[in-house]
Amino acid sequence: MSMLWIDVETTDLDPDTSDLLEVGLVHTDRDLRIIGEIHVSLRHSALVMAQDVRTIHANNGLIDECKASILTASGAEDLLLFWLTNHVERTKSVVLSDNVAFDLAVLTEKMPRLRDALSHRHIDVSHIRRLARLWYGHCPRARLVEKKHRTSHCIRLVIDELGEYRSVLFKDPVAESGV
Repeated sequence: MSMLWIDVETTDLDPDTSDLLEVGLVHTDRDLRIIGEIHVSLRHSALVMAQDVRTIHANNGLIDECKASILTASGAEDLLLFWLTNHVERTKSVVLSDNVAFDLAVLTEKMPRLRDALSHRHIDVSHIRRLARLWYGHCPRARLVEKKHRTSHCIRLVIDELGEYRSVLFKDPVAESGV
């Protein structure tokens, strides 16, 4: 089984009304090693968003990238589907994200063919974070890192976070016992 990480950047947090700015897919093996990835920015000439969101995306370069992009939503979806079908076996992958419900809701609204091509199996790393806090009173995550709100950076942060949970919370009992 492999893992397909997804992330989207949007103009707001409402999947129905937001504009999709960037989509990222990262394929890892079960040991969280990156096998392949794709990140696409969608063309926009005029973007409507709250000032705080505009500041974030102006500072991280995404607004300029969207203005310079030649990819429409349909063209970006075609490119992502081509990459996906050539790199990931749908029946042998699980979809992961830091907020997978939001990402999948955006894709359902904005890129339904891509959403339909993804596995129905998904894991939300934020749920593991909440369980760690509930059960242990803290997260094993050693550091807080500022999010850059770019798909490549956000996905890597979540992959690293799950790796930390794996090493602290999901230890192999056979390996630990020396059997």
